[in-house]
Amino acid sequence: MATYRKGYKKMTTEDTLLRIIVGIIVGVLILVLFALGYAKLFVSRDYADFTAIDDFANIFTQKDTDSILIDKYVVYFYSESSVTCEDIKDDMLKKLANLEKDGYTVFILDNDNATDDTRSDYLTVIDESSVKVPTLITVVDGAFTDKYIGSDNAMNAIDSILDGTYEPFN
Repeated sequence: MATYRKGYKKMTTEDTLLRIIVGIIVGVLILVLFALGYAKLFVSRDYADFTAIDDFANIFTQKDTDSILIDKYVVYFYSESSVTCEDIKDDMLKKLANLEKDGYTVFILDNDNATDDTRSDYLTVIDESSVKVPTLITVVDGAFTDKYIGSDNAMNAIDSILDGTYEPFN
């Protein structure tokens, strides 16, 4: 094998080809890792990703696919016209997705489009005079358990459920 004047060996075509192949493989791996990281960090969620309740009468009577009453679940109330709901939308939807990922059942209710016929009955149950958004309520065995009104309260409630410190779900 020939050498250059400064003592470096000349590369054979096999060495050059090997370096090119290794470079391509490394480049592809970097692109794949970037794509996975991008999807994990920046994929936005939408309300349509969750099961919606469209009638206040159905809030405490949610059933699974076998028509069996779901024993524990959360309902997130939002409004597309609420500035606060829009401000926390991405963070809230990620937290709700994490709840589902951990096996909890999550429902959402769009306050602007829900049927109003039984709104007053719902408000009586939760002891409120109006539906405030954002709000998260928890339901256990078909009964209202807790309400978390406001963005911080709702997000903290989800965190406590995910941490396993929310007693009614343990």
